Amino acid sequence: MCQLLNRVKLKRNGKNLLIVVTFIGLNLIEIIQKMLKQTYLSHFARLKGQNISNWKNKIYIF
Repeated sequence: MCQLLNRVKLKRNGKNLLIVVTFIGLNLIEIIQKMLKQTYLSHFARLKGQNISNWKNKIYIF
């Protein structure tokens, strides 16, 4: 993660910066999404006593 951020500082010339920033943004969103899905899925599974696979299709955070 730090390496990517350092690359952003180096590439301060327009398009490259934009591409790298969006790349980081997409990765972060994916990571956050996965983390949230996992916590929500395990939480719902415990609450409802159902299979986690049933919840995977129903939960879309972003």
